[in-house]
Amino acid sequence: MLKNIFFFFLVSVALYSCAKNNEASSESGKDYYPLAIDQYKIFEVDSIHIESALDVNDSAHYQIKEVQDSLFTDASGNKSMRLIRYKRYTSNDSWSVEDVWTMHINNSTAQRVEENIRKVLLALPPQSDVQWNRNAFNAMTSWMMEYESLHEDYSINSLDFDSTITVVFEENNNLIARKYGHEIYAKHIGMVQHEEVILSLNDFTPIDENLTWDQIENGTII
Repeated sequence: MLKNIFFFFLVSVALYSCAKNNEASSESGKDYYPLAIDQYKIFEVDSIHIESALDVNDSAHYQIKEVQDSLFTDASGNKSMRLIRYKRYTSNDSWSVEDVWTMHINNSTAQRVEENIRKVLLALPPQSDVQWNRNAFNAMTSWMMEYESLHEDYSINSLDFDSTITVVFEENNNLIARKYGHEIYAKHIGMVQHEEVILSLNDFTPIDENLTWDQIENGTII
């Protein structure tokens, strides 16, 4: 029986295309969320979904390709991008359309609408003393964000990025739940890594104790 669970997370960029025309300002931080037509990224994704009552414990590995398809101006007058997301399970499979999301940016925030749920990904310009609510524009529970590091180099999967910012999600770890995550954004590319863990536990488990499968009532690890 598995005793300790080590949650591996999403999203490491496997491939990307640089923006053709990038007018984003380094000072504003908009270059960490470029809205450039035809820019794309391919992510390697590992996910786990758990529903103990239904005896569900599913893990999956797949690839997601995000293609920045076309620019438009949203109802608030903000520059926006249509984002087409494709999915496949192996490099031998054909891509199929998974979702169509939208990206939005203004002088104070970078946002993304996922399945009609608007999330605030970045506060602009990036500053170490800034906090913001990721769910400020949707009906989900408040989840506060802040910057852990600014303008630092970072390497992943043999790719080197000379300037990145790291966003950490407010931790909510207690006897009956685990909730935390982080994202890394690279200049002129956008998000290159994402981790999100949301678990409900079926008994009281000390925060510093490793979890076992039978202690998890339900949850998702991405």
